[in-house]
Amino acid sequence: METHYLIDYENDGKNGLKGCENLSNTDYIHLFYTDNSKNTTLDIFTNHGKAELDIKKVPVGDQPLDKHLIAYLGFLVGKNANKKTEYVIISSDKGYDKVGEFIREEGGKSISVSRRCTIAVPKDAQKKEEKQNVEKKVSVSKVDSVNKSKLNQQVQQTLSTSEIQYRPCVMNEVAKVVTSLYGNENL
Repeated sequence: METHYLIDYENDGKNGLKGCENLSNTDYIHLFYTDNSKNTTLDIFTNHGKAELDIKKVPVGDQPLDKHLIAYLGFLVGKNANKKTEYVIISSDKGYDKVGEFIREEGGKSISVSRRCTIAVPKDAQKKEEKQNVEKKVSVSKVDSVNKSKLNQQVQQTLSTSEIQYRPCVMNEVAKVVTSLYGNENL
């Protein structure tokens, strides 16, 4: 499985690169930096393990590095849609967590997007991260009755305003089926 590390070098500098010397030939480092990046080091050019290194200089502006990194993540997800690929954003900026959630929601469970502060993950931190991922999956599958009721209403409303005139019993049945399957991880 390929792993793509997208590094916000402006945010974490060389600390985010810790552990890159242990990467394999199925790993890719995409390092994003600006002229505002602190303590730029040239060590990455010689010590990035077997990973392929891709360096992208981003112009200085209003959050341009974040925007470029997120756009490139979307590009990679589309480009690698037919491969099992993991994406790891290296940054202490928690704003990237919402991007990962969005991509997982839109792209499905097969897309793995996470964020951490360094490439290297201590064993106990890795176990904690795995536990959090399991907890997130469990909480997503628990759908409350309020959401199901809203979904039922939305489905019926959408069907009633369509160009095709559905009978009320058909609209109700379709809404019941959709609502009953909502949140089912096997679909």
